[in-house]
Amino acid sequence: MSAEPDPLAVVNQLRDLAADPMNRRAIVQDHGCLPGLILFMDHPNPQVVYSALLAIRYLAECRPNREKLKGELGMMLSLQNVVQKVLRSSWEFAQLVHVCLVDLQKAFNPAPHGALWGTVQESRARY
Repeated sequence: MSAEPDPLAVVNQLRDLAADPMNRRAIVQDHGCLPGLILFMDHPNPQVVYSALLAIRYLAECRPNREKLKGELGMMLSLQNVVQKVLRSSWEFAQLVHVCLVDLQKAFNPAPHGALWGTVQESRARY
């Protein structure tokens, strides 16, 4: 009898692999990794969702991956669900939430995503 793998450990491993630019094309070309990351975006554990989003952001930094990411089944719906969960939880816990609405069609443009992400981190924004 085998134990179920820990979702957080699995998604963290994918995130760590995606952090290396040399792995990004292979992860997207694999038939199980990208659909798995999309499924993790609907996980009830916020840490799993965060790691999946971070991995997808890393994958989007590789220009050839962007078209595949845009067309991946369930990607946009899962992203919308994440935004809805964040907004819902802010009402439940009466917390201030800062939201950045992104045009998902234009999100994968040739902007320097690494530089933009660095700016967000420097501003100490919670994500």
